Order: sequence, then C-alpha cells, then structure tokens
Amino acid sequence: MRALKVLVIVMGVLIVAGTAVVIVTVAKRVSQAGRAASGSVAATLTLPAGCKVAEMTTIGDRLALRLDGEGDCGQILLVDPATAAITGHIGLVPAK
Repeated sequence: MRALKVLVIVMGVLIVAGTAVVIVTVAKRVSQAGRAASGSVAATLTLPAGCKVAEMTTIGDRLALRLDGEGDCGQILLVDPATAAITGHIGLVPAK
C-alpha cells in the first residue's frame, strides 16, 4: 500500500512537471515567432532589363522569383529577403 501511494505521488509530480514544460515551450515559440514577424526589412532587387516578376513563393527562408519578359528573363532567382542578395539562380531553357 505504501508503494502505491509513493507511485501516485511521483506520477502526479511528473504530470505537473510535464505540463509546465509544455507551457514554457509554447510560450517561447510564440514569443520567438512574434519577434521574427515584427522586424521590417527594406531592400531593393534590381531585375535584368525587360524582366518582371511573374511568380513568387517561399522556399524555407528564401524567396523564389520566376522572371518573365524579353531577353534573359527565363530564370528563377533565389533571394534572401533580409538583404535582397541573390543566393541562387535557376536557368529555364525551353524543351526541344
């Protein structure tokens, strides 16, 4: 009977500790997400002449911009949105 009482007390303490860990983890993630979203960024990206952005999507922490237009515009640019630095380039070639 004494072992059962000790077991119930230990499990109660584990439940309280586990609940506290979950609450702290959720609070940290919410505060970190709020800080990341609240920062404003002003950056300028120069496109090749005659090009315009046809589509834009995110890939992880990068922006993928599909260019369209005259000249050398058949490409996808991977851009760091914080600095407007081009971090990758994918050339698009028509099928033959």
